[in-house]
Amino acid sequence: MLEQEPGVGRALWPSTLGTLTTDASPHGWGGHWQHLLPAAGFFTAAPRDLHINVKEVAAVRFCLLAFGSQLLGEEGLLQLRVDSRVAMHVINGFSSRSPVLMAELRKLHEVALLYRVALRASWLPSVANVWADTLSRQGDRDDWRLSDAMFAQLQLRYGCHTVDRFATPLNALCPRFNTKMHAPGTEAVDAFSVSWGGENNWVNPPFSQAARVLDKVSADKATATVVLPVWVAQAWWAPAVASANEAYLLPRSSGLFTSGRSHRPAPPPRWRFAVLRFVHGGRSPSTRAKAAEAARRADYRRVRHGARRRRQGGAATKVGHWRVPAPSAALTLLPPASSGTTASTTRRPTGTTASGGALPPTAARGASPRSPPRPPRS
Repeated sequence: MLEQEPGVGRALWPSTLGTLTTDASPHGWGGHWQHLLPAAGFFTAAPRDLHINVKEVAAVRFCLLAFGSQLLGEEGLLQLRVDSRVAMHVINGFSSRSPVLMAELRKLHEVALLYRVALRASWLPSVANVWADTLSRQGDRDDWRLSDAMFAQLQLRYGCHTVDRFATPLNALCPRFNTKMHAPGTEAVDAFSVSWGGENNWVNPPFSQAARVLDKVSADKATATVVLPVWVAQAWWAPAVASANEAYLLPRSSGLFTSGRSHRPAPPPRWRFAVLRFVHGGRSPSTRAKAAEAARRADYRRVRHGARRRRQGGAATKVGHWRVPAPSAALTLLPPASSGTTASTTRRPTGTTASGGALPPTAARGASPRSPPRPPRS
């Protein structure tokens, strides 16, 4: 029936919802809503070879999907500003002799019908489209993810993860994910602005956000699987290992991480990575205090035993620099998925060796993964 057709019953002079400015580059797209909210992303391998005019129209569609939460429940006219005259005429006239461009127009029309908005495009000179152009061309150094095989192994050990807290639409490992700016399909922008409680969180953050991630897990009493570099020189490393319910080293291999856009295996990382498992915020302070006391006693017994052996052997005692222990001295390799152990059955205190030895207190003092520790002076 005519009443069921989309567009019937709309106002002849709809209200203006706002202005959306977009742009596209050979590898990515970007835009901003009302000069306030940015959105950006990358094209997959297939659309990368398309003509730039097709990418300009696709950028409008991706920005509409990214700002869908601002458009839901509202109906009106959305002003578009693009720096391609071809894209402007194609969107306004909804016609093109190019089959590829016409196919992209149909996708854009479906999104506009979904949000019940009418589109009206205007041309903006490229020299004035600075912000959208920058968003479309910016790179992302954090556009990588753990390999599917290793993630599946962690899924078997810790259960199905529900939310990927630091992701993009191209590298997300969970159906629900958070991004650092608006993007199609994101559940929330800025993972630190939402609660992590009540979820089985997958957290593979940028290295610069490691301290904030650990504070967020503790504050929200969150259950999370966190991937971090073995960076013993940082102040957050020792407390992270002490509070985690489980901590394991990830294997050193060329396929450990993959690129988000191409999903190609990345080269072997220059330093080791560890996976830390936190259950309801990690171990309590009382449990950590008991483990620290046990570690101090074990260190004391080990030092006394070594000094006694040196005296008995007649060797001269010589004081030198403490060496930062290797990661294998504090953490063990991740067991294979066929071992049958899970987070609920394995509760070995994190920060101990496989034989039960305590994590040396010097593990919090040393060099970063980029600068290995110096040998002791003779």
